Amino acid sequence: VPQRHEDLVRHLTGAGLLTDPTTRAAFAAVDRLHFLAGTEGLPEAAARSANDDVPFKLGDLHLSAPSIYAAALDALGLRDGHAFLNLGSGTGYLNTVAALLCGPNGCSHGVELKPHLVQHARERVDAFFSSQDAPVPHAAVTLVAGNAYLADQPSSRRYDRVWVGAMVPALRREAFRALLAPGGVLVMPVEDQLLRVERVGPGHGEEDFSTRLLMRVRFADLVDGAGDVPELPAQAWARELHGSFPPSFRVAVRTLLLALQRGGDSPPGRLHTELWLHALSFARRDWFEREPSPEEALRRQLEAERARRERAEAAERDAWNACQAMERRLATYRFMADRLQLQVQLLTERLDESQAVVLEQRRALELRETRRRVPRGSSLGEGGEFKAEEEDDVGGCMEDDDDDSRGGGGRGGAGTCTACIQQR
Repeated sequence: VPQRHEDLVRHLTGAGLLTDPTTRAAFAAVDRLHFLAGTEGLPEAAARSANDDVPFKLGDLHLSAPSIYAAALDALGLRDGHAFLNLGSGTGYLNTVAALLCGPNGCSHGVELKPHLVQHARERVDAFFSSQDAPVPHAAVTLVAGNAYLADQPSSRRYDRVWVGAMVPALRREAFRALLAPGGVLVMPVEDQLLRVERVGPGHGEEDFSTRLLMRVRFADLVDGAGDVPELPAQAWARELHGSFPPSFRVAVRTLLLALQRGGDSPPGRLHTELWLHALSFARRDWFEREPSPEEALRRQLEAERARRERAEAAERDAWNACQAMERRLATYRFMADRLQLQVQLLTERLDESQAVVLEQRRALELRETRRRVPRGSSLGEGGEFKAEEEDDVGGCMEDDDDDSRGGGGRGGAGTCTACIQQR
């Protein structure tokens, strides 16, 4: 039975989700039916079931089940001031909920592969916030088209919270972990597992990340090999974000601050420290990355090509192993089908034999019963009818005297009765 959005929130809360009151309030404020409105060819039945806890898909338009979004929001723990990135942003529904949680001091960015979905999401997000009776404090929502696998660029900012809305191959998860700021949290489906990854260290090694399994899930694959580099807003430098910037940027800032402390007539010392800090807030993350030499550029290109080849080979191996496993499974099913077919054939033959025996026994019982009802002096014809026995040409003795009482003998013998003799 279709339910109201309030009923859906109550159902999810009763299931142990949306435990945080702030998260629950933001989830309750955004009805996902709003993000299906205006969709061409939307079935009326699908629109009525928008608040059921089931996934929705119509062409390119897709929304996960509300319980998946609720579990993701619980695991992300979005708060005021957080920078949120949604890879595979789709309709813009989750970005809108995140914008309410991140507040005016945060940001809610999304990357979607298909431009027409980006346009649809922008329209629905703008319509949602403009339809409120009173202005609602929220983060700025920025939705761009591009390949989610290319989101990690030298100029890209690092995010406090990242959600990936499609299945990520195990070999590609490092590309998304690199988007995390220190202390950041990434929630993504890797194959059939929904994982919560937290960056607990300053580096990007395995020891710098803590991974926890949330639940078993089934997602469509995150498409690669198409789309441009997403043009996300660059992150401005600030003191509290210094640790998330590249090493070259941190070294340059540290050198500048040391020069300012020494003072003197050096060019940096001629400007006030606050002016330098204000100027740095306009700097991109890759400001202090030196231009690579032709040899280094070629080396990077070769490394990228080698990485792509390794991913392709790994994908080919996985596909081959999956194909072999499917062939083995198919062979097992064929063997089982042959055995079942043989068993059915044997059972059919036994059934036919049993039916033949039963039919023969039934005929024998009917014949015995019929013979029991035959009158004396009659016989059973071939058609089962009764008929009187015919006398022989010499006439038979109809008396019941036995041969012993008459002295034995056959017809015309010593035991023949007087009537018979007279007849003859």
